[in-house]
This record gives sequence, C-alpha cells and structure tokens, in this order.
Amino acid sequence: MTNFEKETGKAYPQRQLKNRWDTLKKEWKAWKKLKGEDTGLGWNPIKEPLMHQMIGGRVG
Repeated sequence: MTNFEKETGKAYPQRQLKNRWDTLKKEWKAWKKLKGEDTGLGWNPIKEPLMHQMIGGRVG
C-alpha cells in the first residue's frame, strides 16, 4: 500500500497518477503564462470571480 492509498483510501495505478500529474503540470504552465507573462494583465483576486461570472467560465 502506498502513502497515497493510505491517506486517501483510494487505489490508482501509478500510470494513471503520472498521467494526471503530467496533465496538471501542462495546465499550470499554461495558466502561469496567461496569468501575466504573455498578456501583461496580471491577476486581480478581487475582480476574478466577477470576470468569471461575466464570461460564464469557472476555475478548475
């Protein structure tokens, strides 16, 4: 039993966990890039929820 299984009570194959990790890593890099490096707009934690309501999006 792995630490992950002990902590979550869920058993996943290592390959599935790695695939998820790789996907999240790519998404995180894209998010960091969009967050301010490419657009220059930066991130406003106060306006973010309002902007998502206006465009009908959601985080996550």
